Amino acid sequence: MKKILSAMLALVMVFVLMPSGAKVVKGHALEIDETQLYVGDIVEFEVDFSYIAYAYYSFTKNGAIIEKREFFDEDETIKIEIKEEHIDCLLSLYKAIYKPGEWPPGVSGGSSSVEYTKAILPSLTPTIAPTEAPTAMSTIIPTIVPTTIPVAKIEDFKDVPKHHWGYEDAKWAIESGLMNGVYSDTFEPDGTLTRGMLVTILGRYEGVDVESYKAKKSFTDVASGEWYHPYVEWAKEKDIVTGIEPTYFAPNAKISRQDLATILLRYMKYKGYDTNKSGGTFVDEAQIASYAKEAVKVLSGYEIINGMGANDFQPTGEATRAQVAKMFRVFDKNITNK
Repeated sequence: MKKILSAMLALVMVFVLMPSGAKVVKGHALEIDETQLYVGDIVEFEVDFSYIAYAYYSFTKNGAIIEKREFFDEDETIKIEIKEEHIDCLLSLYKAIYKPGEWPPGVSGGSSSVEYTKAILPSLTPTIAPTEAPTAMSTIIPTIVPTTIPVAKIEDFKDVPKHHWGYEDAKWAIESGLMNGVYSDTFEPDGTLTRGMLVTILGRYEGVDVESYKAKKSFTDVASGEWYHPYVEWAKEKDIVTGIEPTYFAPNAKISRQDLATILLRYMKYKGYDTNKSGGTFVDEAQIASYAKEAVKVLSGYEIINGMGANDFQPTGEATRAQVAKMFRVFDKNITNK
């Protein structure tokens, strides 16, 4: 059995501000909890290729790799410049030591899998005051990103052309800062939404102060440092969500239409919005779970959730990302901004 020794992976969340005096950070310094990186900073990662066969660094955002570079026999000091496009990213540094003759892809002599240990470090998200006075719209959809961070645009995503039925809804959700792409150039309008995604969108809509919830730990499967973690903690505190079990939230599970309606109704009640409105009935009314019946009635009354096809609600069906973008846009128009 091949033996592969692994070196340290240093992982640090990058919340980048405009530089207030750029600095050079040595790779090992990233193990310190207080380390924070800014635009203009340089990270130096030392690799001795006389005995280390492979190294790479990557920037990821919401689980998607936006930049990656591999090294096999280059300079011993790898320098990484923090740029504006790295804002809100995770920077991962890898180096692996291999037994002679057991090489990764790209090195002559065969290949082997890469094993490593990793340390996910906490980060400090700077609090940045808006540079402009709030407008009427910003009181409805609070600013959820620092003003120095560029908000994505619909044009960034190649899979939402103007003729797509959900173009305007996706455009609104993206440019309001509620939704991002699953990759830097891919929105996946027909992709299904997970429980973690929904709570994150809702928390962004509310303008949750994520710093207030980073230290909380309510569910064993919601790790600190995950992009959805503070939003899940907020939603649980406000009784907007519960776990599928007392300590299990299932953030990556696809959310059903009836569960989505239930969570939105709880949010409405938390905000004190009128929940007396009632929509019509659906042909599959009997299939809607008892806990979701009120939510479906109220949200269909506000035209936030409609039937599918021949007036069937499809309660256990999955909601797509484009559908959810439309729901939040209608929610904002018919409830929050009416």
